[in-house]
Amino acid sequence: MLKTSLVLFIVLFASQSQSAKIINPKFWLTTCPLSGCTLTFNACLGCYGERNCKSCITSIKPECATCADDIFAEDGLETINENKYLLCDANDSFQVTVCHFHCRGRYYQTGKCTRLLNFPICECLSTTTSTIQTIISNSTSNILTTEYPGLNFDGNLNMNIPILNGYQRVFALPNGDFIRATPKFSIEVWDAQNGFIRQSLVSNYYKPIVFGLLSNGDLVAGYSFNRTLVVWDLAQNNEKIKRIIQTDEFFWCLTVMANDDLAIGQQSNNYDIVIRDSMGGQVKKRLVGHTKIVYQMLILPNGNLVSCSLDKKVIVWDIGSGAIVRSLENFSPVYSIAVLSDGNLVSSLNDGSVNIWNLKTWRLEKNFKMHSSGICWNSCLLVLANGDLLSGSYDGTVKVWDPYSQAIKFSSDSHKSTVYQLVVTSLGNIVSSSATNLLIWG
Repeated sequence: MLKTSLVLFIVLFASQSQSAKIINPKFWLTTCPLSGCTLTFNACLGCYGERNCKSCITSIKPECATCADDIFAEDGLETINENKYLLCDANDSFQVTVCHFHCRGRYYQTGKCTRLLNFPICECLSTTTSTIQTIISNSTSNILTTEYPGLNFDGNLNMNIPILNGYQRVFALPNGDFIRATPKFSIEVWDAQNGFIRQSLVSNYYKPIVFGLLSNGDLVAGYSFNRTLVVWDLAQNNEKIKRIIQTDEFFWCLTVMANDDLAIGQQSNNYDIVIRDSMGGQVKKRLVGHTKIVYQMLILPNGNLVSCSLDKKVIVWDIGSGAIVRSLENFSPVYSIAVLSDGNLVSSLNDGSVNIWNLKTWRLEKNFKMHSSGICWNSCLLVLANGDLLSGSYDGTVKVWDPYSQAIKFSSDSHKSTVYQLVVTSLGNIVSSSATNLLIWG
């Protein structure tokens, strides 16, 4: 009897262990519904990159931090043919949404639940035409769209908002709002859907110019006059300033790294890109190579950093070592950069021309003129889901164009003056800014 019981115990234990092995890769199925996060994903379908996707979720509902971590946890993936996959069921609309969210965090356009060797897996796709089910309360509605939920642009102008104080930097927040700097001590928080200022973030520091978002949803603002970084807790109703970091840098651009370190591009001083710890502010690295103002920085899918500058260079950096991987010489100052879906890099020059670089061979593939004046230097190139590019220019136009055929598919001069910046909100709206108005496109 004892022997029989022991055998049964071993069989049951082995069975439970095997079941745990199968279920474990989907433990987000437990943590996400328990923390009430199933509806939160609807506001974050347009996120891009793991850090941005996690920030979007936690800024809306901080209790969803564990859910977001579980979706991207490496130990929660199933290994099939030496590749790791998130498991998901195509018949469960929530799992379909999580698959898409997981793939957006991996820098893909979307994901679909399918089968591989009879395993129900999440397949990440660079481009797709699909039907995404959005969960709304207790029902679901189908959104039919091409290339959804990558960035799309239909040319419909939703709002034209007059602004004061000239052009000031704009930055998108994970909840669909955006912030706008002022030339003095405050930062405006705007409702992008209705076009009004919700609140102002006021400090003793002067002239905010750069912004970034940490993985926990905190906002980093850099004030050029004081050379100071202020970390704001946007979830707090009262005391929002969390910490203050004094620096030596003259800010022009800011990129938050995957580990929450801050990459700071400078407009004067020595023009080094300075990597600082976002908690204590310590300098961790200096990337030495640019000799003039650094206009923009991007994180490549392989983790390298790429930057562009008034010195005509586009430099690819190894963040781990701080070494230059490659320096690409352009014909004139480089104002904005973007990475195409095929991995090629687009650099826009101050004369309105465009270079397309192959980042595998480091060769210049194409050079052509797109605008009569420079594409602006505040992140003014956006890659759309179908591979087209959206650009804003000092010639006053916003254009959509094919980077390989150079066909112009849309052009608007609605600003009637210089376009200084393009920003994508987390809800998929595009904000373009001039010195006199903000245009919000559908």
